[in-house]
Amino acid sequence: MWPDNVKDQALASCGRRCCICHIFCGTNMELHHIKAEADGGPSTLENCIPLCFDCHAEVGHYNVRHPKGTKYRAGELLNHRDSWFLTMAGAERLRYVLCSQAPALPKEVYEGQSIQFKGYLSSQTFAGRPNYEDFRTDELELYWLLTLPESFRFSYESPEPACAEPIVVPEVQVLHLMLSGEQYAMYKDKLDSDVYVTGRVWPCMNGHHRGDALIEVHALEGANFGLGR
Repeated sequence: MWPDNVKDQALASCGRRCCICHIFCGTNMELHHIKAEADGGPSTLENCIPLCFDCHAEVGHYNVRHPKGTKYRAGELLNHRDSWFLTMAGAERLRYVLCSQAPALPKEVYEGQSIQFKGYLSSQTFAGRPNYEDFRTDELELYWLLTLPESFRFSYESPEPACAEPIVVPEVQVLHLMLSGEQYAMYKDKLDSDVYVTGRVWPCMNGHHRGDALIEVHALEGANFGLGR
Protein backbone atom coordinates (compact mmCIF):
# COMPACT_ATOMS: atom_id res chain seq x y z
CA MET A 1 0.00 0.00 0.00
CA TRP A 2 1.15 3.52 -0.76
CA PRO A 3 1.37 5.96 2.17
CA ASP A 4 -0.99 8.93 1.85
CA ASN A 5 1.86 11.45 1.70
CA VAL A 6 3.45 9.59 -1.24
CA LYS A 7 0.10 9.41 -3.06
CA ASP A 8 -0.53 13.12 -2.52
CA GLN A 9 2.91 14.18 -3.75
CA ALA A 10 2.99 11.82 -6.75
CA LEU A 11 -0.48 12.78 -8.01
CA ALA A 12 0.18 16.48 -7.53
CA SER A 13 3.56 16.25 -9.28
CA CYS A 14 2.10 14.63 -12.40
CA GLY A 15 -1.06 16.77 -12.51
CA ARG A 16 -3.05 13.51 -12.59
CA ARG A 17 -1.62 12.87 -16.06
CA CYS A 18 0.05 9.59 -17.00
CA CYS A 19 3.85 9.87 -16.91
CA ILE A 20 4.13 7.82 -20.14
CA CYS A 21 1.30 8.89 -22.46
CA HIS A 22 0.46 12.18 -20.63
CA ILE A 23 -3.32 11.87 -20.97
CA PHE A 24 -5.39 13.42 -18.20
CA CYS A 25 -6.68 10.55 -16.04
CA GLY A 26 -8.69 12.16 -13.26
CA THR A 27 -9.55 9.32 -10.88
CA ASN A 28 -8.54 6.66 -13.47
CA MET A 29 -4.92 6.56 -12.34
CA GLU A 30 -2.73 4.04 -10.55
CA LEU A 31 0.65 4.24 -8.83
CA HIS A 32 3.22 1.69 -10.00
CA HIS A 33 6.30 0.41 -8.16
CA ILE A 34 9.27 0.95 -10.51
CA LYS A 35 11.12 -1.78 -8.64
CA ALA A 36 8.49 -4.40 -7.86
CA GLU A 37 7.29 -4.63 -4.28
CA ALA A 38 7.85 -8.41 -4.49
CA ASP A 39 11.53 -7.72 -5.25
CA GLY A 40 11.95 -5.43 -2.26
CA GLY A 41 10.91 -2.19 -3.95
CA PRO A 42 9.78 0.35 -1.33
CA SER A 43 6.55 2.34 -1.43
CA THR A 44 8.38 5.68 -1.68
CA LEU A 45 8.12 8.61 -4.07
CA GLU A 46 11.50 7.68 -5.57
CA ASN A 47 10.12 4.24 -6.53
CA CYS A 48 6.72 5.50 -7.75
CA ILE A 49 5.43 6.34 -11.23
CA PRO A 50 1.78 7.43 -11.75
CA LEU A 51 0.21 5.75 -14.80
CA CYS A 52 -3.12 5.49 -16.61
CA PHE A 53 -4.84 2.11 -16.63
CA ASP A 54 -3.63 1.22 -20.13
CA CYS A 55 0.04 2.09 -19.55
CA HIS A 56 0.00 0.37 -16.17
CA ALA A 57 -1.24 -2.80 -17.86
CA GLU A 58 1.50 -2.55 -20.52
CA VAL A 59 4.23 -2.03 -17.93
CA GLY A 60 3.11 -4.94 -15.77
CA HIS A 61 2.09 -7.55 -18.33
CA TYR A 62 5.32 -8.72 -19.94
CA ASN A 63 5.85 -12.46 -20.25
CA VAL A 64 9.58 -13.18 -19.82
CA ARG A 65 9.00 -16.81 -20.82
CA HIS A 66 7.61 -15.74 -24.18
CA PRO A 67 9.28 -12.36 -24.80
CA LYS A 68 7.89 -10.20 -27.57
CA GLY A 69 8.94 -6.61 -28.09
CA THR A 70 10.95 -4.75 -25.48
CA LYS A 71 10.19 -4.82 -21.77
CA TYR A 72 9.87 -1.58 -19.83
CA ARG A 73 13.09 -1.22 -17.81
CA ALA A 74 13.35 0.55 -14.47
CA GLY A 75 15.69 3.20 -15.91
CA GLU A 76 13.23 4.03 -18.68
CA LEU A 77 10.37 4.40 -16.21
CA LEU A 78 12.48 6.68 -14.04
CA ASN A 79 13.28 8.85 -17.06
CA HIS A 80 9.60 9.06 -18.03
CA ARG A 81 8.63 9.96 -14.46
CA ASP A 82 11.37 12.55 -13.89
CA SER A 83 10.84 14.21 -17.28
CA TRP A 84 7.09 14.58 -16.74
CA PHE A 85 7.40 15.73 -13.12
CA LEU A 86 9.86 18.42 -14.34
CA THR A 87 7.46 19.53 -17.06
CA MET A 88 4.52 19.84 -14.66
CA ALA A 89 6.70 21.63 -12.11
CA GLY A 90 7.56 24.21 -14.77
CA ALA A 91 3.89 24.77 -15.52
CA GLU A 92 2.96 24.98 -11.84
CA ARG A 93 5.65 27.58 -11.22
CA LEU A 94 4.10 29.84 -13.85
CA ARG A 95 0.90 30.07 -11.79
CA TYR A 96 2.72 32.57 -9.58
CA VAL A 97 3.81 34.88 -12.39
CA LEU A 98 2.46 38.40 -12.31
CA CYS A 99 -0.47 38.74 -14.71
CA SER A 100 1.15 41.76 -16.38
CA GLN A 101 3.97 39.61 -17.74
CA ALA A 102 1.79 37.83 -20.31
CA PRO A 103 -1.69 38.10 -21.84
CA ALA A 104 -4.39 36.53 -19.70
CA LEU A 105 -5.49 33.14 -20.99
CA PRO A 106 -9.12 33.22 -22.16
CA LYS A 107 -11.53 30.74 -20.66
CA GLU A 108 -12.54 29.47 -24.11
CA VAL A 109 -10.58 29.15 -27.36
CA TYR A 110 -12.03 28.31 -30.77
CA GLU A 111 -10.69 26.27 -33.68
CA GLY A 112 -8.23 28.30 -35.76
CA GLN A 113 -8.04 31.13 -33.22
CA SER A 114 -4.65 32.85 -33.07
CA ILE A 115 -3.45 33.44 -29.53
CA GLN A 116 -0.28 33.85 -27.49
CA PHE A 117 0.33 31.37 -24.68
CA LYS A 118 2.86 31.33 -21.88
CA GLY A 119 4.05 27.92 -20.79
CA TYR A 120 6.83 25.41 -20.24
CA LEU A 121 8.36 23.87 -23.38
CA SER A 122 9.54 20.25 -23.25
CA SER A 123 10.17 17.30 -25.55
CA GLN A 124 8.47 13.98 -24.82
CA THR A 125 8.72 10.50 -26.33
CA PHE A 126 5.64 8.57 -27.49
CA ALA A 127 4.87 5.28 -29.20
CA GLY A 128 4.59 5.79 -32.98
CA ARG A 129 4.05 3.55 -36.02
CA PRO A 130 2.40 1.19 -36.61
CA ASN A 131 -0.13 1.27 -33.75
CA TYR A 132 0.80 4.35 -31.65
CA GLU A 133 0.15 2.36 -28.48
CA ASP A 134 3.10 0.30 -27.25
CA PHE A 135 6.65 1.47 -26.50
CA ARG A 136 7.82 -2.13 -26.72
CA THR A 137 6.77 -2.79 -30.32
CA ASP A 138 6.06 0.57 -32.00
CA GLU A 139 8.58 3.08 -33.32
CA LEU A 140 9.44 5.92 -30.96
CA GLU A 141 8.45 9.49 -31.87
CA LEU A 142 9.70 12.68 -30.20
CA TYR A 143 7.31 15.63 -29.92
CA TRP A 144 7.48 19.11 -28.44
CA LEU A 145 4.78 19.99 -25.91
CA LEU A 146 3.78 23.26 -24.30
CA THR A 147 2.38 22.77 -20.79
CA LEU A 148 0.27 25.70 -19.61
CA PRO A 149 -0.08 26.90 -16.01
CA GLU A 150 -3.88 26.80 -16.41
CA SER A 151 -6.32 24.95 -18.65
CA PHE A 152 -8.83 26.39 -21.10
CA ARG A 153 -12.00 25.17 -22.85
CA PHE A 154 -11.59 24.42 -26.58
CA SER A 155 -14.42 24.24 -29.14
CA TYR A 156 -14.15 23.02 -32.72
CA GLU A 157 -16.40 21.92 -35.56
CA SER A 158 -17.11 18.21 -35.89
CA PRO A 159 -15.57 16.57 -38.99
CA GLU A 160 -18.88 14.72 -39.44
CA PRO A 161 -21.21 16.78 -41.69
CA ALA A 162 -24.29 15.44 -39.94
CA CYS A 163 -23.14 16.78 -36.57
CA ALA A 164 -24.20 20.41 -36.18
CA GLU A 165 -23.04 20.83 -32.58
CA PRO A 166 -19.39 21.80 -31.94
CA ILE A 167 -17.13 19.39 -30.10
CA VAL A 168 -15.87 20.71 -26.76
CA VAL A 169 -12.67 19.71 -24.96
CA PRO A 170 -13.28 21.06 -21.44
CA GLU A 171 -9.71 20.90 -20.09
CA VAL A 172 -6.85 21.78 -22.45
CA GLN A 173 -3.52 22.24 -20.69
CA VAL A 174 -0.95 20.46 -22.92
CA LEU A 175 -0.47 21.67 -26.51
CA HIS A 176 1.35 19.68 -29.19
CA LEU A 177 3.51 22.08 -31.23
CA MET A 178 3.26 21.90 -35.03
CA LEU A 179 6.66 23.02 -36.32
CA SER A 180 8.63 23.00 -39.57
CA GLY A 181 12.12 21.55 -39.77
CA GLU A 182 13.53 25.09 -39.76
CA GLN A 183 11.57 25.95 -36.63
CA TYR A 184 12.84 22.86 -34.79
CA ALA A 185 16.41 23.97 -35.49
CA MET A 186 15.67 27.61 -34.66
CA TYR A 187 13.99 26.96 -31.31
CA LYS A 188 15.87 23.92 -29.97
CA ASP A 189 17.72 26.03 -27.40
CA LYS A 190 14.34 26.97 -25.87
CA LEU A 191 13.53 23.40 -24.76
CA ASP A 192 13.07 22.83 -21.03
CA SER A 193 12.38 26.49 -20.34
CA ASP A 194 9.63 29.09 -20.06
CA VAL A 195 8.43 30.47 -23.39
CA TYR A 196 5.80 32.54 -25.18
CA VAL A 197 4.23 30.72 -28.13
CA THR A 198 1.98 32.45 -30.66
CA GLY A 199 -0.08 30.43 -33.11
CA ARG A 200 -3.40 28.96 -34.18
CA VAL A 201 -5.12 26.22 -32.16
CA TRP A 202 -6.45 23.07 -33.87
CA PRO A 203 -7.93 19.79 -32.64
CA CYS A 204 -5.96 16.53 -32.39
CA MET A 205 -7.21 14.30 -35.20
CA ASN A 206 -4.93 11.24 -35.51
CA GLY A 207 -2.33 9.05 -33.79
CA HIS A 208 0.48 11.49 -34.54
CA HIS A 209 -1.20 14.18 -32.46
CA ARG A 210 -0.46 14.30 -28.74
CA GLY A 211 -1.50 16.58 -25.94
CA ASP A 212 -5.01 17.98 -25.60
CA ALA A 213 -4.88 20.12 -28.76
CA LEU A 214 -2.46 21.31 -31.47
CA ILE A 215 -0.88 24.72 -31.96
CA GLU A 216 0.41 25.77 -35.38
CA VAL A 217 3.40 27.84 -34.27
CA HIS A 218 3.89 31.30 -35.78
CA ALA A 219 6.39 32.61 -33.22
CA LEU A 220 8.24 31.24 -30.19
CA GLU A 221 10.40 33.23 -27.85
CA GLY A 222 12.09 32.61 -24.54
CA ALA A 223 10.86 34.31 -21.41
CA ASN A 224 12.13 34.86 -17.91
CA PHE A 225 9.12 34.60 -15.65
CA GLY A 226 10.99 35.40 -12.47
CA LEU A 227 8.83 35.11 -9.38
CA GLY A 228 7.64 38.47 -8.18
CA ARG A 229 9.63 40.44 -10.75
